[in-house]
Amino acid sequence: MAKNKVMRSIVIIIIILVFGLGRASTQAEKDFVYYNQKTYELYLSGQWPELIEEGKEAIRAGYDFYYLRQRLGIAYYELKQYGRAVPHFYAALGFNQENAITKEYLYYSLLFSGRSGEAGIFADAVGLSPPASIFALGSYKWSDQETIVDALEVYSAGLSHAISKQFRLTHAFEYVNQHFLEYLEEEISNGNGPGRTVLVENPYNYDQSIYRLRGYLELGKAWQTGFTFQNIWGENEGYEFNQQAYWLYLGKSFSIFRLELEGGYANFAEQDIFQAGLNTVIYPLANTRLYYLIGLNIKNAEGKTQQWLNQKLGLRLAPGLWAEGLVDFGEISYYQEAKGAIAYNIADPIRSRIGANLQYWPSNKWMIFLQFQQEQKTHLNTLEDFRHQGLMLGLNFQW
Repeated sequence: MAKNKVMRSIVIIIIILVFGLGRASTQAEKDFVYYNQKTYELYLSGQWPELIEEGKEAIRAGYDFYYLRQRLGIAYYELKQYGRAVPHFYAALGFNQENAITKEYLYYSLLFSGRSGEAGIFADAVGLSPPASIFALGSYKWSDQETIVDALEVYSAGLSHAISKQFRLTHAFEYVNQHFLEYLEEEISNGNGPGRTVLVENPYNYDQSIYRLRGYLELGKAWQTGFTFQNIWGENEGYEFNQQAYWLYLGKSFSIFRLELEGGYANFAEQDIFQAGLNTVIYPLANTRLYYLIGLNIKNAEGKTQQWLNQKLGLRLAPGLWAEGLVDFGEISYYQEAKGAIAYNIADPIRSRIGANLQYWPSNKWMIFLQFQQEQKTHLNTLEDFRHQGLMLGLNFQW
């Protein structure tokens, strides 16, 4: 009996030793040579999810080297998760700063993850220089009911060019014509008898011109900053005016989202107007096939505060074709939006906005932009609620 117990104890000890030594042996095998060979085999066979798991395990174990990061970046790239590929290609460049293949992969990963400005730094890796472009936009808005606010026309054209790989400038000229149609009572004489009162149309326009200068600067390590300056001049019912608007923003890109902090100042309608905002762009698939933007802007003018929440959902419908839907609401007037690219220096507050955009790239040089928007507004003087509906057509050519 005692002999059997001794034998069982010996067997158990042997089993424990065998498994323990085997496990220790397996762990000992997972060194630099193991991870390098294993990820290389997975790379050659195109087993991208397995390569990613093995590579992440290697990094956790303290093994980090050029070929590991390069293979991880390519694995994410092949899975079209371009945003997740970016940090690995950056890490690979940390080991080998002059590798042309890494730079080329990084260029396209940045481009396909919505970070085109950052991609321009590595454009030379694919035989390109930072692109220049010209663009033209035209929009027409009309009121859906009888109100003194009539059509709004906006026309703009501009040029964008690179000063260096990191710094880009955009110049634009814009013309705005707001039509109004009010009805005035006028008494018409009827011989010697009492006259009669009729309504007479009195159309008038609000005209303004804008010069807009925008700058974009890559700071490195996925940080970007930019500015916008606008000089606005025009005439409103015989009154000439000149206004300025300024905008700054700072952004940081991550694998699947981007954060932007922004703010500006303008002297619209002889008021000191301050504005601040926070935007978040989310890329759930780590590419531009699907993205969602949400932003909050707060404006203060003469002690009065207004808020505006904007949302946009984008989806790639086909190669070169994107559709976007937007829903904005709050109450805001005399404000800037789109990083200062739009100056709304009109007193009538916007209360909500819905719209849809289409962007189509028939080639890598041409882009066609089409937009429909509907805005719910209130006329400041008459307190009439009305809707402005508008269409915009834009063309962009880059070389």
